[in-house]
Amino acid sequence: MLKKYMEGIYLINKPLDISSYDCIRHFKKYYTGKIGHAGTLDPFAGGLLIILLGKAVKLTNQFINLPKTYQGEIALGTATTTYDKTGEVTASLKEFTLTEDDLKKAMKLFQGDIKQTPPIYSALKVKGKKLYQYARRGEDVVIKERAAHIASFFPTTKIENQHFSFQAEVSKGTYIRALAHDLGVELKIPMHLKELTRIKIGDFSLKDAYQLKEIKESVKATFSLEDYLKIYPKITVTDKIVRQIYHGSYLDERFFQENSPFLVYNEAGKLIAYYEPKGNNYKPIIVWRENESN
Repeated sequence: MLKKYMEGIYLINKPLDISSYDCIRHFKKYYTGKIGHAGTLDPFAGGLLIILLGKAVKLTNQFINLPKTYQGEIALGTATTTYDKTGEVTASLKEFTLTEDDLKKAMKLFQGDIKQTPPIYSALKVKGKKLYQYARRGEDVVIKERAAHIASFFPTTKIENQHFSFQAEVSKGTYIRALAHDLGVELKIPMHLKELTRIKIGDFSLKDAYQLKEIKESVKATFSLEDYLKIYPKITVTDKIVRQIYHGSYLDERFFQENSPFLVYNEAGKLIAYYEPKGNNYKPIIVWRENESN
């Protein structure tokens, strides 16, 4: 297995009807190091999934915190237990009137900072158990509202055959299923999420993603870790400081004065470490040791 060759950041188009972890299982056929992903997609949903290999796993939170953009389809007239097409119908309404203007106005009400109650059928943990475990056992559980930011939420097609398509840009942790359900509650028309595709994570686009079946041992990362990190400021340190970095030393304002991540190079121009702010100092997040090429 070409472990070092594959290390980095992969943009993947997750197929429908498999879990996000199934994508990681596919990578494990070709890579033996650490693997993670930045933001789960439900099995029924498809689209952009960021897979991180090797040292890139340490950047997981950086990617998770990025805003996400989705396109999808909402079905009118039925609500479900899961808030999507996979659940059992909990409410239905055959006859209703909904104009395009009323739909747009209602969707605008959800833009900005909102409070959202996660679906009972979700992997969010409460008291050490996932919410869907409570649901499957018929146990009561208090689900607390969570803050979410909806930058945009608007229809992209007209209502036709009791369906319409939409696009939404949201903050991390936002449940699009809940957004569809809550829109129905606002309009007093049962609704559920029928289709969902994630098209962007921050500036990363689905258009640049690999198909999962393309991932084999010979496929390079979409971005090497070093190329991705080149956006950050750089400092150069002496060999004495390099040895301290190899032992996990924090750095302080004597080396850097801005509240942002930065890269550390030695005097020979070799990349040594990636640091992030931590309190009044800077913490080493990724370190490349002498026997590791970059």
